[in-house]
Order: sequence, then structure tokens, then C-alpha cells
Amino acid sequence: MKKILLISVSTILFLISLSCNKKVVFKDTLMEMNKPSYLLKDSSSWTSIEDKYFKLHVSNSIEDSEYPKKIQIVQQKIFQHLYKLMKVERQTDSLPKIDIFILKDIKEKYLKTQHKSSAHAIPPYYAAYYTTANAEGAHEITHILNSHFWGFFRNQKFAMLLNEGFSFYSDEGMIFKFDFYEKAKEILKNEKYQINRIISSKTGSSYEKQALVSGAFVKFLIENYGIGKFRELWIEIN
Repeated sequence: MKKILLISVSTILFLISLSCNKKVVFKDTLMEMNKPSYLLKDSSSWTSIEDKYFKLHVSNSIEDSEYPKKIQIVQQKIFQHLYKLMKVERQTDSLPKIDIFILKDIKEKYLKTQHKSSAHAIPPYYAAYYTTANAEGAHEITHILNSHFWGFFRNQKFAMLLNEGFSFYSDEGMIFKFDFYEKAKEILKNEKYQINRIISSKTGSSYEKQALVSGAFVKFLIENYGIGKFRELWIEIN
């Protein structure tokens, strides 16, 4: 009896494993599925709020009726923070309203966008896609704004140092509740994460450690030379 029970349990576990590992087949391409108009075809799936600078779309799988208004206030603060940091004129007609999609978790985000990350943005769409775990960060909106106002970052050699570095730095005090200089000092005790190694792609395996050091470097540049000079560097290096 025990042997039969053990076999039965093993069979069930095996079938569950096969089910979990089954590859999802998408009927449309990644680019098509990330189009805001594609995601919004079924409007009943979303609670949408239009704001001055963005259009917020919160998945109705998030069972918190107060959440859309809460995240709207957070996103308002993010835009105010970034406009101040980048010294962008608030009255600008050139920037379309950005679509911000909030999904419950990575599973739902993957099924709707083919992306397994907790947050992403895809040029040329003026849209950012988040799970609730990462929806209070400025990172993806930063990528959209600096691509729009300064130009898309094409120089792969300096992509981590300047592009990712700036987006990480934009989250100091937002997602990251610590001083980037202090964090960089700690990380740089390991020589693998020195600036020259980040540029030469000979760093350690941690993306986050590279990005935090890069963020501290960008902070240094902006605090010492100003955002205007950093913008000039961005444009010139591309």
C-alpha cells in the first residue's frame, strides 16, 4: 500500500513538474504584445487613470481598490523628481503621455508582455511595464525621458556606466534609501567593480553592483559639473 501511495505521489509531482515547465506559446510577437493599444484591447482588464504626464493602467488582478490612486500619487512624485533632476521645462508639448502598466506579479507580466523582469521599457514605445514589487521606482521612466530629451543611448561601451548609471542614480531616495557614495565605497573594496573594468566589461557578475557603482559615478559627475554638462556628455558620447 505504501509503495503504491509513493508511486502515486511521485507521478503527481512529475506531472506538476511537466506542467510548470511547459513552454508558453505566444500567438503574437514581443513588440506587438507590448504595444499599449494591444494591451488595452480588453479594457475590462485594467483600471485606467489619465494624469497630466502619464496614463496609468493597473491590472484588475490586483485586489486592492485603493491601489490605483496610491500608485498615481507615487508616479506624480517620480515625474516631479525627474523633471527637477534633468532640469526639463515642465511645459513641453513634445513629450507624449507615457503609458504605465502595473501587473500583479512576474507571472502575469510575462504572460501579457513576454518579459520576465520586474520592470522594463521598450523603445520606441512611450510606455513602462511594472510588477507591484517595482512600481515605485523611477528607473524605467528615466530611460524614456532621457531617450526623448537627450537621444537614445547607442554607445554600448559606456551603456552601463552612463545609461544604467543615470537610471540607477535617479532612484536614489526613491527605491534606494541609501547614499550611493557609501554603497559604492563598500562595493569597490572588490577590485572587480572598478570603473575601468565596468567600461571594459571585465567586471564581476553582479549587474546591480556594477550599476550602483555607475550610479555613484554619475552622481559625482552631476554634483561637480551639473546636469547640463552631463547632458552634453551623453549626446557627445553617442
